[in-house]
Amino acid sequence: MFRGWGLDFIVAVDDDKQGREALKSMKRELFGDDSELASTKLVKLPDCVGIEDAFSNADFARFVLGDEAINISKENSEFVKTSGRSKPVLAFTFALAVERGEITLAHLSDETKGKITKIVAALTDRLQ
Repeated sequence: MFRGWGLDFIVAVDDDKQGREALKSMKRELFGDDSELASTKLVKLPDCVGIEDAFSNADFARFVLGDEAINISKENSEFVKTSGRSKPVLAFTFALAVERGEITLAHLSDETKGKITKIVAALTDRLQ
């Protein structure tokens, strides 16, 4: 739809099976299988199977799950899947806390800040 309206856009997806399939389909359908052209608009989140993995385990437990006593011993994205938690609900409640100023970048660990910086850079590169 955006291309039809002449609007600029980028698509960012998790680096999981569904995300890779979505990118493959969009590359074929929107960009005629042109990898170079598709790479200017399509991006897998770097170093993240899921967006949840942008957070360190400790930051994810504290700021996203709201329970720093939870010990996560695997990727955050895998924890969300196996624990039956709702990814959209977690994202929404986290976003609300950020909007209210309850969570700021200063609260996050250097590990989390580094991953977020890498994701933002990947998106920014495609917007220029």
